[in-house]
Amino acid sequence: MNPVYLDNAAATPVRPEIREFLCVTLQECYANQEAAHGLAAQLREKLRQAEFKLSDALTDAPDAPVFWGNSATEMFNLISLYPPFRRSNIVTSSLEHPALLAALARTGAEIRQLNPNPKNGIIEPEQLESALDQKTGLVVLHHVQSELGTIQNLVKLGTIIRTHAPQAKFLADTVQSAGKITIPWDAAGLDIAFCSGHKFGAPGGAAIFCRHKNILDFLKKSRSEKYLSGRPEPAQCLTMAEAAAISKTNRELAAATAAVLKQQILDNLLDFTLPGGATPHPIIPAEAASPFILHLILPGIQAAVAVRMLSQRGIHIASGSACQAESDQPSAALLAMSIKRQDAYSGIRISFWQNRSEDINLFIDEFRYVISKY
Repeated sequence: MNPVYLDNAAATPVRPEIREFLCVTLQECYANQEAAHGLAAQLREKLRQAEFKLSDALTDAPDAPVFWGNSATEMFNLISLYPPFRRSNIVTSSLEHPALLAALARTGAEIRQLNPNPKNGIIEPEQLESALDQKTGLVVLHHVQSELGTIQNLVKLGTIIRTHAPQAKFLADTVQSAGKITIPWDAAGLDIAFCSGHKFGAPGGAAIFCRHKNILDFLKKSRSEKYLSGRPEPAQCLTMAEAAAISKTNRELAAATAAVLKQQILDNLLDFTLPGGATPHPIIPAEAASPFILHLILPGIQAAVAVRMLSQRGIHIASGSACQAESDQPSAALLAMSIKRQDAYSGIRISFWQNRSEDINLFIDEFRYVISKY
């Protein structure tokens, strides 16, 4: 049986046409873009054009300035080093990605952490407003939560920030929305956003969208003068921009297809009896979540065990964020949602990209079989 891959929130398969694009680009774009010769100058121009392609494909603005990188984690760490952020208080939430929270913790700034509404994972406007003051330098919130799939209303949250802390920069973790849901760069007044090529069919690469020249200058110096990050490979950046452009052409269809597949699972598993008599259930309502992510609680089941059992049967899903897959701790996201500690070990994440109904039928059959043998 061909493997059924449903861990696309961790990394997506590379599109076939992108593999071909990458091969050609590797052959043609081998120079170091920072060199002084003509080939490097030509490559810098290609990267400049790719910036427009990337921002046009992923955001609601075609000219959001881009800083190229190798991974989202690298980008998180670089942004956290910006000195003004380290001298302010930072408002964030308990649902942010572990890599981002770790980067914020290293700033040494006061961290004010918001807790989501346990009914839907939403950051309530009133709670954000109460956390802001004249010393807030940075607000860090996700667009799509990486484990639960909750979508935050960045436009509404951005309005609150501009009203009650206009000096603060608004950073949105848009890694899970980039290439799937339009990033509201202008509509939300975002100052910083991110993308990772692994999430929308590219073999790698990452980028920061950054509104402010002083922050962009800091990022450039952190690479060219302080050597805090490596030079991104031009072919990887150009390929990521091409993958983003392809994703834009079928974004609405991809989202509609993912929603159908998600509902197919819900229709077939919500009445399935688990050992102990409970049934699987989502904690995020469908209307509050990305169509590309389905999170289910399996009371009484150790999710990590179920994931391994399914993997042996050729079905690949996740028990949380990939970066914490081997942790012996319960899901921090589920604890933040006020889920009981024992149930916080029982969450599975199923995430879609280019899947078909046949994949979901196989998943459902194997899920039922594996749980019957649990």
